[in-house]
Amino acid sequence: MDTRRLRLRRPSWLTVLAATLACACTPRPASPKLPDIGLRAARPGAPWPDATPPCAIPVKGDVSLCAPGYSIFASAEGSAEIAIIDRPGWVRVTWSALPILGARRRAKIALARQGLALDGWADLEGRAFEIGRELDLIPGHLWAPRGTHVEIVGTTGAAVVVSLQTPFKTPRTVETLTSCDTLGPALHPAKEDRTRPASKAAARATQGRIDLRTAPSGPVLLSFDAWPDGRPFAWLSRRGGYDRIAGGQPVWAGHPEDGTILFDGWVSREQVTTVPPRDEDSDSGCDMLDSMDRCPGPRVRSETPFSVGSMPGGAKVGVVERGTEVEIGEARGAFIAFDLPSKSVIAPKGMKFWMLSAEVDRGCDAPEDDDGCPRCDP
Repeated sequence: MDTRRLRLRRPSWLTVLAATLACACTPRPASPKLPDIGLRAARPGAPWPDATPPCAIPVKGDVSLCAPGYSIFASAEGSAEIAIIDRPGWVRVTWSALPILGARRRAKIALARQGLALDGWADLEGRAFEIGRELDLIPGHLWAPRGTHVEIVGTTGAAVVVSLQTPFKTPRTVETLTSCDTLGPALHPAKEDRTRPASKAAARATQGRIDLRTAPSGPVLLSFDAWPDGRPFAWLSRRGGYDRIAGGQPVWAGHPEDGTILFDGWVSREQVTTVPPRDEDSDSGCDMLDSMDRCPGPRVRSETPFSVGSMPGGAKVGVVERGTEVEIGEARGAFIAFDLPSKSVIAPKGMKFWMLSAEVDRGCDAPEDDDGCPRCDP
């Protein structure tokens, strides 16, 4: 994999960082004014190497139960919907055939062992993936811990370009290269790969602008604008006219909407002021899906094809797996409309899922048991 750092559109501060790490630079009396860290990968991307196994990313379910639903399309370029994943947090999928950087952000998606099995295509915009190991953006100073949520932008060579939310007012996102095996479920509960600050002291930006440095009087690594009413930084120590601060939203705090990129460095005392720490909570603001007790419904006798449309008889888009519980609807000829009880995967608006009605075992007429449901022998 090509491990080169991504290029900035404007003069890069990475050359400054390289000189610092080599211990070959002389501190300057005044740090140069540097651009925001608007990291973006060069477009278009390079083709995926033929000798490299294709990238396939299994996802146990969207990283947030609050994630909005998304459509599954019949083709990589078309607009014909075949299904909607309405509750992404409850659906296991596999993503593959990722687009080359610069192309339309649509990838192949496969469902299996979800009651329905089908293949299609879905847009990557708005889809969040977890990283299974830490990503260093600026070694020792800006990193994304395990469990951070990223979006896939595309591929270049054998690398995947991902976009990460920042905790800054500007820039809001950065991009970086990673390998395919970095993407996928992180271990839960998410754990920090680095020690949390022992101090509860906090600080805020005095003017909004922060110039983060490697060391007191050292060169500026990155510049960003802080939210005036955002979460305070952790104040760590003071040396001369500089304070060491750390910030970002750690994974364990449960606020993915704030981003989970973390930073640690030195800043001029004129740019920050200490403030009382504020109470934190780990509520993501996301309610769990409601569930209720009910009697088991009809089940599918054997693996059977299904179609989608306003009427039965259309092209088959997948199969209903044997033993899947279904909610049955209107019957038309030999076909019957159906839904999954969880409504995790639904038909597009104005359409229905259809299968042969003979494949549905509707249960039996039997005395009710203690919970009011019929007792039926298999």
